Parts: sequence; C-alpha cells; structure tokens
Amino acid sequence: YWPFKEGISLFALGVVGMACLIRITALQFWLLPCALLFMERLSWWDHMFRVPLIVSGVVMVGVAVDSYFYGRFTVSWWNFWVWNVLKGVSSHYGRESAFYHVTRSFPLMLNTSLIYFLFGVWRAASKSESRQVLALMGGYLVLSSLQGHKETRVLAPMMPLLVIFDGDGCTHYT
Repeated sequence: YWPFKEGISLFALGVVGMACLIRITALQFWLLPCALLFMERLSWWDHMFRVPLIVSGVVMVGVAVDSYFYGRFTVSWWNFWVWNVLKGVSSHYGRESAFYHVTRSFPLMLNTSLIYFLFGVWRAASKSESRQVLALMGGYLVLSSLQGHKETRVLAPMMPLLVIFDGDGCTHYT
C-alpha cells in the first residue's frame, strides 16, 4: 500500500506532511502507519538526516504560509493545541457519545453498502495485510471516538479504506 523505494518513500513523507499542514487532525491518521513503515524500511542515514530534514522543511513551510496569511509570526499547530486541547474551546461546538462514529458516521458513509463492507471485513480477517489495515482503521476510529467533538467528516481519510473492504465484499457475495 506504500511505495517503498527510498526516494519515493521520502517524497511520500513530504506529501503526508503537507496533508497534515492542510488539516492537523490528519496527523492522527498518518502518525502510526508512517512510524511503523519508516522504522522498518529506511536506513540509519534516512532516520538521522533525511527524515528530520523533511519534517523540518514541512514545519517551516507551514510556519511561513501561516505567518504570511496572518501577517505576523504564527504556528497554527500550536494555536490548535492551545485552543482545542489546553483551553477546551472545541467542547463549545458540541459533545457526542463515544459511539457516535459507529452509530452515525459509518452508516452515513457506507449507506446501503454497509452489508458488503461487513462481508469484506469478515473475509479480510484471515489475511495478514488486511488485518494491518483493519488495525489502522480501528486505531483511527478509537482516537476519533475519544475526542469530545465529533463530526463525520473527521473520518473522511478512512473512506478509501472502507471502499476497499466494501468492494471486496461486493465482488465475493453478490
């Protein structure tokens, strides 16, 4: 699921970094897979020099763009942390049950193909690669469910993964 050639993996890390610049909550989706994959696949040189260089570059681009937009030095990730976590302002936008994503988001996202998704998950449970993707989805679902304020759009990064299992269930059980 990931391009493992050295140059492409490092380029992909930059793309993931830019995705996190656009939406900071994408970090909770990408952190675990990137950490696991890069620990296994990259050399000591990459870990010590190239990855920190790419991460620093992404952070500097983010600070430069935010500072230009706001007209003063701004680190939006820090502002997000202060306002939503430390000050708890996100709770003013509403709090939902821990089961919100299971009872509302998944049915909304999968709609009438929910049964095919369940068939696909059942089939995938026997495959090692698929179990890794299911674990990623489960971890992301748990992290998203622990947040007080919940919206279906937060699960949008999971949609391509949901469709994979949905399609597998549809092709084998229709």
